[in-house]
Amino acid sequence: MTVFGLIGHPISHSKSPQIYEKIFSSEKINTLDYQLFDLADLAELPALLISNPAIQGFNVTLPYKTEIINYLDILSPESKSINAVNTVLVKRNHSPIESISRIQIPKNGRKQNPFKLLSNKNISLHGYNTDSIGFDQTLTSLIESTQITPRHCIILGNGGSANAVKWVMQKKKIPWTVFARTTKNGDIHIQNMTALADHPLMPKTLVVQTTPLGMYPNEMECIPFPFHKINPSHIGIDLIYNPKETEFMKQFHHAGGCIVGGNQMLEVQALASWKLFKTQLLA
Repeated sequence: MTVFGLIGHPISHSKSPQIYEKIFSSEKINTLDYQLFDLADLAELPALLISNPAIQGFNVTLPYKTEIINYLDILSPESKSINAVNTVLVKRNHSPIESISRIQIPKNGRKQNPFKLLSNKNISLHGYNTDSIGFDQTLTSLIESTQITPRHCIILGNGGSANAVKWVMQKKKIPWTVFARTTKNGDIHIQNMTALADHPLMPKTLVVQTTPLGMYPNEMECIPFPFHKINPSHIGIDLIYNPKETEFMKQFHHAGGCIVGGNQMLEVQALASWKLFKTQLLA
């Protein structure tokens, strides 16, 4: 049986297995399985792939969407531009290709180079990003339903998912500002989260919540946000899909804004990933 799956940590809350079960069923395929691989450290990936030859591809979620790039032989142009990957194809009996990503292995004291472990087994990893497709469609649906076209975007968090959001904003020519716990010196687009309270919230601002705060099982957590500034001209997207309505979404709604969760994005990106996974079945 061919196996696809999801890597990340923690991932017991993930709905991906149910989504892919529906996809496999709709296409009348009963020779595929989708499994969760909870990796406490991404260094466990080579051993996972070597010991499970049935794995032909996998999705990537928090916290590895950026770190996974260090393990890849090939990056799609979009994922390279976004600097994050959420879909990986595993090419077996395929000599790994020397690439720039291979040079970017962090000097983290690991005794074994993951590329050497995989290349010895003729395993090559190819990375793609379908989060951008999912977010783009979610935003398009929100704009159509509210008839509000955002003039500015506030992005909460600065991880791999935020990178996909920034890429879509750039594509749509919507200026954005990131608020994160850590900032990069000299980057005027990234401000410390503590500055959020004093930041002006202009009319027709899109707020995108990309952090895991409020995700199951910690549903009562909520990122500090000046909800009193929200009005009906503001729209939002919380990328969390479990629970269906986060504490952030509840407070955003209560303040008068229109906000949606991450379920549509999850389903759309999964369908886009499935198109990539299917190429493995035809190889």
